[in-house]
Amino acid sequence: MRTIEDVKQRAAATRIMTGRFGWIGGGALLALLLTGIINYYRAEDLGSLHATRYFMVLQVKLTLVSLVVVFTLLHGAVCGRRLQGLQERGAPADEIAQTRRWSVLLSMATLAASIAILFCAALLSSLWAIEGGSRWGIAAGVTRPEVARNAPEWNDTATFCCGAGFPARVMQL
Repeated sequence: MRTIEDVKQRAAATRIMTGRFGWIGGGALLALLLTGIINYYRAEDLGSLHATRYFMVLQVKLTLVSLVVVFTLLHGAVCGRRLQGLQERGAPADEIAQTRRWSVLLSMATLAASIAILFCAALLSSLWAIEGGSRWGIAAGVTRPEVARNAPEWNDTATFCCGAGFPARVMQL
């Protein structure tokens, strides 16, 4: 892009390229939101939302997704449009550089939040999150029938011991 010397041609090429990337990025963000909603209802059906760790990691992930949406909107709607406008009207280089810095910072924040979302997704699929205690204050030795119904591979009683949310079968190993 920097090799295009004509400012109007460069602005037109940038607008086309960012517009197409915007459709791809928007589609990916929409897919992320839809799969998140599906996963939430699936976790609710399996009883995973009652596990303290699962619930907390899910809340962190939802917060991060919200931040990614906000950062993406700020990057595209505010920084991107401002940068294109500055370039088209031939604004001073320092003003363009400042807007570019904000754009890069928002991009880096979006990337960091996206990586953290992937980490949260990995945690949500782990036994650490699924078997991590109960939000309802179930004491040691109490049977959790929703776990027994939804995770029969553990054992028939699904008794939790030691007050830490470890299934009885794990404690027997």
